[in-house]
Amino acid sequence: MVSLVGIGISFIFLCINLYFRKLRTLKLSSPKLNNVAVIGCILVYCSVILLGINNTTIKSNVHFSKLCFAKVYLLSAGFSLTLVRC
Repeated sequence: MVSLVGIGISFIFLCINLYFRKLRTLKLSSPKLNNVAVIGCILVYCSVILLGINNTTIKSNVHFSKLCFAKVYLLSAGFSLTLVRC
């Protein structure tokens, strides 16, 4: 539930950043890198949602292995994109 709120807030920040990208203060903060960092945060929040799914909710082992791959990929990609800002 908290991850969904985080995703929603991240989308709001992304929309604000896209809408006001011509303002001087946002230009100084590098809006393109801000967008990359926000997308990274969204990916990390999505991986947290997937981490809550365990093997009792998914019956097939094939789907569970794909889910495990998606968890690792989203967390790694999101963490990497979020650290671009540093």
